[in-house]
Amino acid sequence: MLVKIKDMIKEEYKEYLDKFLDYEKELEVKEVLTEEEKEYLINIIKPFKDRVVHIRKGYDDAYEFIEIDFKSIRTDYYHSNNDRTYSPYFIPNTMFVGMKRDKEYTLEELGLGE
Repeated sequence: MLVKIKDMIKEEYKEYLDKFLDYEKELEVKEVLTEEEKEYLINIIKPFKDRVVHIRKGYDDAYEFIEIDFKSIRTDYYHSNNDRTYSPYFIPNTMFVGMKRDKEYTLEELGLGE
């Protein structure tokens, strides 16, 4: 027999449960990129903005970098589906601090959409 949890709560507490479940709170959402970082990326992707697949922060043993994947216009057999470009390396936690490593961001998530 399946029983809803709400049905198990005493009638006098259901009103409080409804208020709790219906409660809405406005949360401040922190921007992923600073204005300077947005400007940097916008200038890089500007000619190819409509082809951006994702942007991510990558890393190796000692440094971080930005990787941008674009939809490729090439169709030859030896080429992958995407074109890719990289930023110069930078010291970890000095740039793009709001981005998580290896997370693929859309332009909208980074505030770079139209």
